[in-house]
Amino acid sequence: MQVPKTFESAATLYQREASQGIQYFEGVAPGQLESDCVGRPLKHLSADKQVTGEAVYCDDMPLLQGILKKMLQGILKKGT
Repeated sequence: MQVPKTFESAATLYQREASQGIQYFEGVAPGQLESDCVGRPLKHLSADKQVTGEAVYCDDMPLLQGILKKMLQGILKKGT
C-alpha cells in the first residue's frame, strides 16, 4: 500500500488565520448610574493576571515538605 507523501509525517506545521470575534451587550437605560452594572460588560477579578500569564494555578504551587505523608496519616486516622 502506498502512503501519500503528505501523510508520512505528523510534524508538519499547522497554520491558520488568527481568531477573532465580536461580543454584543445590551444598551443601558439613559440615566442609569455608572455604578449600576446591569447590562454592562464587566471583567472578572483575575482576568488581567490570566491574560498576562501572572496568574498562579494550583498546579503551579510547590507541595509542602511532607504534605503527602500528613494527608495519608489523616485519612488513615479517619478510617479506623
